Amino acid sequence: MRLGIFSGEAYLAAPLWLRLCALLSLLSTAALYISLPVPHSMALRNILILLSFLSGILLIIKSGLVCEILCARTIGILLLLLGWVTFHATFLSANGGEAWEELWGQWYKPYLAMVGGIGCALSAGYVQRRVWGSILVGALMILPLWFVVHSAVVWIRKGELVNQYIGLFVHKLGFVPFVEIMAAFALARLSAHVKTGMKTKIVIWLIPIVASYYIALITDTKNTLLMLTLMSGVFIAVELYRRPQSANSRLHMALVVIMAAVAVAGIYGSLKKSSQWASFTNDAKVAIDIDGTRNWENRSKYGLPKNARNEEVSESTYLRVAYAVAGVRELAEHPLGYGVTRHAFERLVQLRNPEASIANSHSGYIDLVASVGIPALILLLAAEIALIKQACRNIAEHNHMIWILSLIMLHWAIDPLSRDQHVYALFLLMGYFSIAVSQKKGKDAIGNLRAG
Repeated sequence: MRLGIFSGEAYLAAPLWLRLCALLSLLSTAALYISLPVPHSMALRNILILLSFLSGILLIIKSGLVCEILCARTIGILLLLLGWVTFHATFLSANGGEAWEELWGQWYKPYLAMVGGIGCALSAGYVQRRVWGSILVGALMILPLWFVVHSAVVWIRKGELVNQYIGLFVHKLGFVPFVEIMAAFALARLSAHVKTGMKTKIVIWLIPIVASYYIALITDTKNTLLMLTLMSGVFIAVELYRRPQSANSRLHMALVVIMAAVAVAGIYGSLKKSSQWASFTNDAKVAIDIDGTRNWENRSKYGLPKNARNEEVSESTYLRVAYAVAGVRELAEHPLGYGVTRHAFERLVQLRNPEASIANSHSGYIDLVASVGIPALILLLAAEIALIKQACRNIAEHNHMIWILSLIMLHWAIDPLSRDQHVYALFLLMGYFSIAVSQKKGKDAIGNLRAG
């Protein structure tokens, strides 16, 4: 049977077990995504990964296009990446058995999530369009709504804005991609498949945006505000390039205006609220001199240095800049990385100073290259760029995909890759996108998966 996104009445002709399998794939994959940014959910996450993977495998086999899916450009590149990290752990890793211990959790399990993402896309061929869209959007909106409700309860009980979300979500910056990805998905599903008014769409879409800015403002985190501003710029560029038909022009222009306001508010709010920007230049000058001022190698032991104004440097600015400079130096000397480990960057620095104590480089790209080398970074970026290129060919239908992948690529420049849930989310989304972007609109065939 040929499959496709919402392929007419195909779901009625499918046997009951196949329709139930498709529903299981959709529900388990959506639930897996919801559980990713929630701490202490490893047991539930493992169950959901298994269910999503098994149902995805059945749908892939039933599609009759196993070879086409495996040879799809994005999937093929990701499989090459998996082969490289396995080869690296076997022959190139400097940490021996530790690499193999971490290989399963850091790399193999995300590929199970990728299969779940593929199954989620294929499930649309066996689930009614309204049911499929409602489950997906409803599930994706749970996290931001949960966060907003929880924060409101804390505010009502204590009468002040406090960082209680840390007990529920992994990190103030780490939560942002999940919120923005949900915003993009919700907007895409509502615009394409749900008959709602412009005001309703904007209100639903704004919930995750407001949640993100709420996080940034109560935590005074300039990196979060920077990410939101960059995300706004990407969205505005995509929407202006898209130029929708007149029927959607009001919604289109309203969203562009709102996102422009978000970008301006982000810049203004960050400059006005955060004292870290005022000393950024002076702090960065100290951080760049990684050999002259080596406090960055062991922050707990040596403390923070002082800048030219005799003020203690901002910890965030100092460490991020110093790690970036040190990371470039280490990667130039070790282009194949240290080994598959979340502490690879620290191990490379310890080759110079055994007393160094660094959790991560604060950059996903540096962490990735420090672990498995420059070839891994090239392959990962190539897979993302291949999807973006395909999405650009039908930007009206897949503009949200460009937004999401661009956001992830920007986000990993300033946030570590050591959080497993970010890797799971990326591979799940890339599995989903690799099928969704190749589906021919209005057709019941997957189309040319190798195109791009």
